[in-house]
Amino acid sequence: MNLSSINANLLVALDHLLTHQSVQTAAEKQFVTASAMSHSLRTLRGIFGDELLTRTQGGMVRTPLAEQLMGPLHRALRDLERAVTTVAEFDPGQSERGFVIAAPDFISTLLMPPVLKLLESQAPNLDIEIRPIARAGALRFNELAQLADGKIDLLLAAVLTGDQAQAMPEIRGSNLYREDFVCVVRKDHPSVGETLDLETYATLPHLLITITDDRSPSWIDEELGRHGLKRRVAMRTRYFMSAPLLVAESDLLLTCPRQLAKYFAKQANLQIFEPPLPLPSYFEQIAWHSRFDSEPASLWLRSTMKRAVEEVFDQGQK
Repeated sequence: MNLSSINANLLVALDHLLTHQSVQTAAEKQFVTASAMSHSLRTLRGIFGDELLTRTQGGMVRTPLAEQLMGPLHRALRDLERAVTTVAEFDPGQSERGFVIAAPDFISTLLMPPVLKLLESQAPNLDIEIRPIARAGALRFNELAQLADGKIDLLLAAVLTGDQAQAMPEIRGSNLYREDFVCVVRKDHPSVGETLDLETYATLPHLLITITDDRSPSWIDEELGRHGLKRRVAMRTRYFMSAPLLVAESDLLLTCPRQLAKYFAKQANLQIFEPPLPLPSYFEQIAWHSRFDSEPASLWLRSTMKRAVEEVFDQGQK
């Protein structure tokens, strides 16, 4: 049977007819006249080559074919109804969908605990998948492109900067919180007392969290150069989460995001200093594709991430 040849309203009528075994009741449920429902029944009998409902002394009863049709038809129509409703609405308490979030390891560690708490109370059947994120270059553009086809629901990072914002104007972004930089050394560092001056900063061996293979001077090196100073990068790492732990067990100095430093200062042998040179600040963001601007599930997920940030900072993380 070719479904394209059947009016969908006939299938709804058939569902009511088989459920209630009454033309009059089926007509009331579909808000049509009994005459119109009788016409639909005649049409359905012709399509299926079966009486579907037969009249007996006790009323109308389903034929064997109708008994076979009833369950699958009812489930199919309910599934279709839910699918159409999902387009217009999103109920996190009932949804069983999954979200894919791309984020640096530290950002996910900072924000996912309060997100999980929100999910437990508001969306117990939702699933979250966290994927690593490239911090720059062609891989980052690839991740931004995946927002368009829905392979990634959200990016968490300093996303819309420089050439990325200009090259992909369809990517939307919203600021989560402002981030700046601090300096970190171990508490019992032999060369650092209660303060960190510029000369000591330049003299100590540095640990650099790097996102590319670029070995050219950074803005820190350029700022030191304006003071006639130069630093030595003794170690490089691409892992945010390991960097503070390396510093806690060495004489290295790390310049890193404040939230990363504060997170590990509670757990490791670390002390934090304000930088002895001017360093920029930036925003950590959430990013999504413009075609999901008004999509209810995406709106809910973005709102949830912002509530998670509020909870983190309300607890004194900033």
